[in-house]
Amino acid sequence: MLKERLENAGFIDVVVSSFKQPYGPWPKDQRLKMVGAMVMLMADDPMSLLEAYGMVLLTRVLGKDVEEATKICDDGVKDIKNRNHHMYNFL
Repeated sequence: MLKERLENAGFIDVVVSSFKQPYGPWPKDQRLKMVGAMVMLMADDPMSLLEAYGMVLLTRVLGKDVEEATKICDDGVKDIKNRNHHMYNFL
């Protein structure tokens, strides 16, 4: 949908690329392992996007209290750190 909107706005030769982004250093591929390690480091930062977006959605949209939302975000960081959980995102 974004490609179509860009073309409608006048952009030409719009190319869509998708990338795999692992959460954690579990992949065997060395490049993806490094990407996953960086994502894990960013998730562990107290001011991480995981916590920022999570707190907004959990408190404002779902109506959870701050303590419960913080626990859910902390559990998410623990899951990212767990090498047995092989999670990834397509960007």
